[in-house]
Parts: sequence; C-alpha cells; structure tokens
Amino acid sequence: MQNCLSIPRNSDYNIRIPLFPLFLKGEQGGLYPFGGSRLLPKTCVSRLTYGKKLNMAMKGRKLDSLIVKSACRMCRRACGIDMRLQDGRIVEVKGTAENPASTGVLCPKGRAIVDYINSAGRIRHPLKRNGDSWRQIGWDEAIDTIAIKLERIKREYGARAFAVYIGESASQCDATSIARRFLDVYGSPNLFTGGSLCYRPIPIACRLTFGKMFIAEPEKSRCIVLWGINPYHSNRQQTTQILTARRAGARLIVIDPRRTLFARRADIHIQPKPGSDCLLALAMLNVIVSNELYDKAFVKEWTVGFDRLKEHILAYTPEKVEEATGVPVDVIEQAATVFDTTGPASIIPGTGLYHQVGGLQNIRALAILQAITGNIDAAGGWITPIELHLNNLALPEKASGRPLGEDRYPLFVAYGRRLEGQAAVLTDTLLTEKPYPVKTMFIAGGNPALSWPDSAKVTKALQKLDFLAVMDVRMTETARLADIVLPAATFAETTELHTYSESAIPYAILRKKAVEIPECLPDWKFWLLLAERMGYQDYCPWSNEEEVIDFSLKPSGITLEDLKKNPAGVFYGAKQYGTCKKTGFPTPSGKVELYSEKLAELGYSPLPVPAEVGLRLSKQYPLSLITGARHLEFTHSQFRDVAALRQKVPEPVAEIHPETARRCGVGNQLVRLETANGRIEIKAKLTEDIMPGVVSIPFGWSEPNTNVLTDWQTPDPISGLPCLVGIPCNIEALRDTS
Repeated sequence: MQNCLSIPRNSDYNIRIPLFPLFLKGEQGGLYPFGGSRLLPKTCVSRLTYGKKLNMAMKGRKLDSLIVKSACRMCRRACGIDMRLQDGRIVEVKGTAENPASTGVLCPKGRAIVDYINSAGRIRHPLKRNGDSWRQIGWDEAIDTIAIKLERIKREYGARAFAVYIGESASQCDATSIARRFLDVYGSPNLFTGGSLCYRPIPIACRLTFGKMFIAEPEKSRCIVLWGINPYHSNRQQTTQILTARRAGARLIVIDPRRTLFARRADIHIQPKPGSDCLLALAMLNVIVSNELYDKAFVKEWTVGFDRLKEHILAYTPEKVEEATGVPVDVIEQAATVFDTTGPASIIPGTGLYHQVGGLQNIRALAILQAITGNIDAAGGWITPIELHLNNLALPEKASGRPLGEDRYPLFVAYGRRLEGQAAVLTDTLLTEKPYPVKTMFIAGGNPALSWPDSAKVTKALQKLDFLAVMDVRMTETARLADIVLPAATFAETTELHTYSESAIPYAILRKKAVEIPECLPDWKFWLLLAERMGYQDYCPWSNEEEVIDFSLKPSGITLEDLKKNPAGVFYGAKQYGTCKKTGFPTPSGKVELYSEKLAELGYSPLPVPAEVGLRLSKQYPLSLITGARHLEFTHSQFRDVAALRQKVPEPVAEIHPETARRCGVGNQLVRLETANGRIEIKAKLTEDIMPGVVSIPFGWSEPNTNVLTDWQTPDPISGLPCLVGIPCNIEALRDTS
C-alpha cells in the first residue's frame, strides 16, 4: 500500500487521496481520470490529527494562501474543488483530494470552470427590453420594474397569477428556499423546479413502497445493475464507486438499448426495446419468485402484499414478454438469477426509466426487486440517505391555495420536499388561462424554451405572458423572450451550503465566494432585494448569505463556524444500515408495501403494470426514438458556449444501427428526423453500439432542438413527467455532407 493516504474522519469513512488515477477512454475520445485511490488500514493513521494528515498529503507541494476550497456546481454532484486565485481572478481549479465524495478527481466540466466564469458570453448588466433590442439599466430600476409589475398583477388578478421556475443552475437550497418564502409571503403557491422533468419518480416510488427515500450504495455491492443510466456521462462520483466495486470483483449488469462504455465492460448487457422496461422487471420478478429465490425471511417479516404480487406476476413469464421486450428468455433468467444470488446487490435507475409513460411504475418494479431479494436497508443495496436537518424557510400558511398540477398529480406535490407545482400543466395554463390566469413569471437558471417538451408551444406560452423576468448567466433562448434579464452570479461568486445526502454521504460543505463580478448577483440576494422593495423585510430579515445559512443550520447540530473551520467540509452523521428492521418502515403498515393501498385509493394500479404507449410503432413511424442522451462535457443545455468543452463535442448526432440505416436508406449524412410532433435536421452517425430499430439523440442543443420532436401530451399519469423514451419516429436522408 505505497503512495496512498487514507484519512479517517469517523468510524465509517476514509478520505481517499488518489495518487494513481485510473484513466478511461471516453466515448467521445480522449482520456478522463476516474478514481484509482486506495485505502490504508485505519489503524495506520488513527493516531494522526487531521491537520497532520493534510500536511502529509501536501508534503512537497507549495501551499498557496490564495487557494479557496469549495464545491463545484457545474452539475449537481458538487465535487470538491481548490480554486487558486491571482489578482482577484480564478486562474486554476483542481480537485480537493480530501473531499469524500469526489476524492480529488474532476470531470471536463470541472476543469473548465475558469473558462466558464470568464466567458465572453456572460450577461454582466441588467437589461430591459426596448422593442427588438435591449437597454442596459441599473439594479434599482430592474427591481423597481419587477416590483411594480408584481403589485399590479396581484391587485388585478390575485397572487396566484405569479409563477416562478427555478432551473438546475439556480437550484441550490438557499436560493430555492428563499424564492419559496418570497412566494409564500406574496401569496402564490406556484413554484416550479426541474423536478417536474427529472428524478421525482424515484422519491415518490420509494415513499410509496418504503415510506422514505432509499438510494443505491454501489461501492459495497457485489452485483450492480445500471438500468437506463450511463453514469460515465452523468455522474462522475458514481462512476468511481462502480469502478471501485468492479475492481473488488462485483458483477455488472447493464440494461440499455445503447452499448455504453459500461455496457461494453458488463458481465451481462441487455438491450430491451425502448418503453418495455416494466415488462422486463416483471419477468425478472417472475423468475425470482417462481424459483423461490427471494429472501423468504425478509418477505415474511417485513413486506405486505406478497401474495398479491405473486399472483400478479404470473402473467409475465420470460416466454410471454420475450417478443415485446426483444430480450431472450435465457438472458432474462440469467440476469434475474445473478442479481438475486450475487448479493448484496443494487439497481441504479436512470432517466431512461422514468422518462416513459409508465415511468413511476418502472421505479416501483425496481424497488420491489430490491425488497424481495433482501437488498433494502442493507450495505451494498439500497440505503437511507442521511439528511441534514435544516430550518424550513417556507411559510405555506401565507400562500393562497394549492399549486398548479396538484389536482392532476397529487403524489408529485404530496411527496415533494417543498410545496411545488408540476410544470406539466403550466404551458396549457399560460395559453388557456385555466383554471385561472398566470400573467407573469420569473425564471432563474432554467431554459424552458429549449429544455421543456414541445418547444414551439412553450415559446408561444411564454410570449403570452404580460411580463417575464429571467435571471441567468448567459442569454438563453428563454431570456431572449423576457422583458427584464438579470445577470446571475456563478457558484464561485457566492457562498452557499451544500450537502451530499444524495450521494449517501452525510457530509456538508460551504461553497465559498472566491471572486466577484460587478453587477452579477447571487439568486438569494435578488430575492432579498425584491422582498425589501416590496415591504417583506419582517419575513426576509437577512442581510447576507451567511445569515441565511446560519438560520438554516440552527437545528442541524453543526454551525457556520464549523464549516468555516473545516474548508473541505464536515461529516454530520454516519451511514446507517438495518435501522428499519429495528424500528419498522415509515409506511402505514410499518412494512415494505409491495401492494400500494395509496395508489389504489387514487385510482392507479397498486402493483407495477407496463404502459403500452411508446411501444406502438406504425408504418409512418416505424422506429423508436430515445431523447436525452448526455455528454460528460455538458449539463442539460449548459456550457456549449465554453470553447474548451465544445471542442470535445462540437455537434449533436443521431445514433442509428447500420442495419436501420440500410433499411431507411441513410448513411453518415444529414437526415430528417420526424415524430408526430415535429421534425428536425441532424447528422446521422452509424454505430453498432445501438440496437436496430432505435434512434438516439442528445438533448440540450439549440440547433437542432430535440424538444421540437417531443410533447407533454402523454406524461406519466402518476408523476407527470414527460415521455422522452420510446417515441415513434421516422428518419430519411437529406443530402450528403461528406
């Protein structure tokens, strides 16, 4: 165990300093470092103080007093970063070795932070529309203009006529919580976030099944299933965990129509037809139950509804689902047996699963697979993320009514972390003014005109608003529609709290302000300035970000000073295993609810059922479209204006199998891709890394915009998320570009 250092901070964790990173060849070319750290036995370093350990780690390296330790926010993973400053500018960014989530490794986005912050395309002053052009204004005029509009809207239409959308790049907890508080005081319940389009089915399904959230712990698994997800492009930290488990001998099953980097290295790669995942999961349940491979003791003591489940899955034998899924019987049986008998095991679900019409039922099926095999509340299976207990900034008693979408998607609202509407209904509400008019919106760090389904309809709806204000780092497609555009600060220009509970690590860090760009304000400051202008000071009494963080931390057991004294972050707890087997699950029955009475009460199937929509191909649209493929270099629609990243992925392509290409008469050329909702032109790329009959395209590009092809007309009936997988489509050649 030479040339490595382990830093124990409590009984469950070691901080890894990766001195020999493992390099993977990227799917777009190039080499990227992932992991490669090792651990020393705890006894080797248990007597060392934390300060001494850091000195050892930094031995032989020059310490720079202008290094600011923080956490990246180029995506949600918040890898630890060391920002080196010179003359008031960030000149270099490296990974923080002692951060337990990222262990010192950064993805290409993290390594491009300097380019992003100093991008020439940044908005640097408030702008006010002047016909077809913009007029530079000051912050006082911008705040006054917005406040006057809000006062008039409330007077003429009521508080509910104001809605706020918080996108991914502005969704840090402090800013979203303050926005929620402002809305409550104003009287509107209509806050929307990116949860309307992403991730929410997982916590809903977990709450229905277990009464609480559970997430995978792949680093301790002996069998890992990647289902509809490609962590290499979406979650660098999870990639490292999977590689660590693989080096320790873990089996890997990948279920994806595409042959991703992980699929090429998997023990089993299954390529189901897009939209047929629930059928595959039910067939795996059939194999496990019919062969009595399930954990009988756990099922008997800790589940309800097993007999109903057993009867339900009789109809889903591997033989019966083989044609619909395209997966051979022996492959289904092998995958089910390996998952059940190679424990502990964990399934990691991705967007490819919940961006289907039956998305929530897909996740429910996987939760049941975890439960009946005994891989719940256990190391290496699904475990409980330890949340940091914070003060709730919301004041829901002051809001008027309930948020839009609750009547249609009650579980989306009921099982959210805050009072929040489902944006699936918002576009139609803006256009029809039913059930009531929404006349003005504020959009922060989001780009609905590009990232929401049916972009043409979304654009039309936003244009119908009486007033639209947008706060962002750059001039997005949505910002171009606004009346007021405000320059937002990046994460390096503000201080905010971040916790790693989504990574199952009870760890908190203070993102720290490293630089300041004049007139670019943090989102939280905008809301406090607007609250002051509108006379809400009594409800928003804070004058700076540290006061907000200090208030939030009051019930947590840690303080702002703790975070300042430990710039790389602090643990606020330890992982827990087996607690539900001692106290019971927080469900009405106190057990895992395989059969959901709550779903039955609301008129949904209490057991997972497959959705047929998405499987209905036709002569006009004979192919199946997958949208939403990601690139490691980008986060949703962000960073394509960062030259260092754009050089790695210069353009989007539609991936199709050579067999599909021959059938459709296309090659590596410009093609027309069409669905019932619209058409785009995109360059085709022939590859055997995708199954025949399927077309895969990335999203987040403005040219072409994937969401010209999508709509929100057939959402998941329980969560409201749009269907972006398994869309019937057609492809035809345009002209040769070779």
